[in-house]
Amino acid sequence: MSTSEKKLSGRISIGLNPHGQDAAKVQSIVEQALGLAGCARCGRLAFLDFRFGPDPAPEFTHLGAVSVDNELR
Repeated sequence: MSTSEKKLSGRISIGLNPHGQDAAKVQSIVEQALGLAGCARCGRLAFLDFRFGPDPAPEFTHLGAVSVDNELR
């Protein structure tokens, strides 16, 4: 692999709109993410983490929120 083909290892995080989401759209996003990080030749992932946002509480829906997640300590 030449220097121009090398990509730095890294991390990518993509927040998805839950409306109109289907498996084909998610697969397309994963394929594009593989081209941005990891190995340029094989596109391998070392770690895949899925997080599913909860539905917002009623007091946030009128503000246009589609997901609310918080950590109170």
